[in-house]
Amino acid sequence: MSDAPSKKKSGKKGKRKESSSPKSRKSPKSKGSSELGSLKEDPLMTEIAGNSCFRHHKEVKYFCELHEEVLCEECLSSAPYTTSPSKICKIDEAYRKKFTSVYQILNSQIFPKRDQLKSQINKINNKISEVQAAKGFIEKDMKSEFSALNERLNSNFGTKFALLEYDVQELQSDLDRIDYVVNSIHGANSDIQGFLNKYTEIRDTTDLILAKPFRTEIDIDPYSLPKELSEIRENVVQYPALKNLLQTKDEIIWKLTHEVVNNTSKVDENTQKELAEWANLTEKFSSELARYRMICEYCGIPLDNISVNTNCSRNLGNRHYFNKIN
Repeated sequence: MSDAPSKKKSGKKGKRKESSSPKSRKSPKSKGSSELGSLKEDPLMTEIAGNSCFRHHKEVKYFCELHEEVLCEECLSSAPYTTSPSKICKIDEAYRKKFTSVYQILNSQIFPKRDQLKSQINKINNKISEVQAAKGFIEKDMKSEFSALNERLNSNFGTKFALLEYDVQELQSDLDRIDYVVNSIHGANSDIQGFLNKYTEIRDTTDLILAKPFRTEIDIDPYSLPKELSEIRENVVQYPALKNLLQTKDEIIWKLTHEVVNNTSKVDENTQKELAEWANLTEKFSSELARYRMICEYCGIPLDNISVNTNCSRNLGNRHYFNKIN
């Protein structure tokens, strides 16, 4: 067990602490030492110093680093500090040591970890923005595509609807004519003069009703409306199979291409051998032909299909005289 410092020494040390000039406290070597150098002004230090020992209810002045608890002076003379090893120091020294250790970890590890966490949060937020932007782009594309599909559907529907409406209007006109004739005939007894005045019109209308045909077949197919969405779904379902088919086709083409290249290389080897043989044969015939080469004895022109029937410029007889080359 280490002996605790006496009250006298601690008193002197306290006086030295109090007599330290403000200048020495204002010019620390570092921020950490500045915070550690003002322990008497630290509220936490003041609070610890004002606490009481839980054993003797007296002011704590020491700290056991082995058991990690604060002690008063009477604790030093009681168990377990008299029966087991202990490492005791003044409470302000323990505070400086513990605070310095934690502060170093704070600067060297905690603050960098905090910066990394903030940076990761910013990266995740940026990724969230990218996801939202991609979602917006897809939604815009979907809306644009849907608008085009809907527009084409409405156009086709409008054409069919206009044709059907036209047929309904024509039939309704025929019904109106029939109603006009029926009403005119029913009202003939009450208005004989009016009936006679409109008789010609009634008869013409009757003839028109009987002569005008109407179609009984409706050649508008409601199921012929464009079903692009169904086709798109079907294409999406068939896409994996089509993709595999295209991949298989590419593999077959690749194999066939390489087989052609290999066969071509074999053919080229055979062709080269044959060409070499022809070259040797050509050279042989050329050498044989050179043995029978003839030139004019006077002008030196070689014998060919042109010079054979021409006159020699040097021969007095005006004809070439060809001899073999020795």
